[in-house]
Amino acid sequence: MPQAATWTVVERCLALLVRLTRGPASTQELLEIVKRYGDGAEGAGSRKLRKRFEDDRQKLCDVFGCELEYSRDEGTWTLVSMNRPLIDLPPDAVRGLAFLQATFEADTAPMRGEVRALTDALLMLISESGRDEVSRERGLIEVDLRQRDEDQIPERVWSTIQRACMRHQELEFDYLSPKHEDRTLRTHRVEPIRCYFNSVWAHYYLEAYCIEHRGPNGIFPGEYISHYRMGRISEPRMLPTKFVPGRRKPRKYELVYELTPEIARLGVTRHIEDSEVEKRPDGSAIVRAVSTDLFFDLRTLLHYGPNCRVIGGEEAREEMQRLVRAMYEQYKGV
Repeated sequence: MPQAATWTVVERCLALLVRLTRGPASTQELLEIVKRYGDGAEGAGSRKLRKRFEDDRQKLCDVFGCELEYSRDEGTWTLVSMNRPLIDLPPDAVRGLAFLQATFEADTAPMRGEVRALTDALLMLISESGRDEVSRERGLIEVDLRQRDEDQIPERVWSTIQRACMRHQELEFDYLSPKHEDRTLRTHRVEPIRCYFNSVWAHYYLEAYCIEHRGPNGIFPGEYISHYRMGRISEPRMLPTKFVPGRRKPRKYELVYELTPEIARLGVTRHIEDSEVEKRPDGSAIVRAVSTDLFFDLRTLLHYGPNCRVIGGEEAREEMQRLVRAMYEQYKGV
């Protein structure tokens, strides 16, 4: 076989393999790939084209060690396994792959299906020894990203909110907040900013600028950035109005707090970005920060218990005092 023809066969087989690593492919789709790298003399349904496809499929099995499975019900070919590696990962990448696999193993981890599709695809492309190394590295370091609430987020809610975020269009939805004792839904009109998973609270949130909200008592202006639990959103509706992303800035609050030596003498965790830490001779520390969400940040500081005291930022101090008094009332007389 001439060298040019041999290289054409290699290109064709690699093109077939690249497509199969993406997922199941129909016979017709694979025939089109074979035709694209052929001499152009045969039609899509010709015996010559199908014979060439059969030859290429056999080469994938013999040369690359591919195991292909055909589903008559679906009419598709699936790449089940491959014995010859196409890539080799350095040690850092192996540890990264093991970290992703372990961290996103839980059924309720955010984007679990998408991340597992990525790790499975990479595992198929590396050697057996590489897969063994990934198994040995698993569990050494992992992050717990399990969803711990009982929120059920319908696909329609996900897709509508994501489209509104990407297209920068106003969004309207009904929201059930626990602060309303009447358990009545309120309708919120917002400019969506992003969807995210908070690993501390283990909830999915929509960050959005609230334009207004409507309820039994009328219509009220929002004019603040809020974090909505996505599991409490229902009936999302994209509105035709577009907005300029980034124009809404969150309100900022001064937050200064003191940490006792028991907490600070070996180092201070910066829970808020760009925090400034002043270490004292006795091992205690003063942390100065700017909060854009006192609700989350003050509750994060509560995990220090009596080893943390908010001493600055009038609104932050008053809100923390309110929280501590409310906690005291809960335990008073118990």
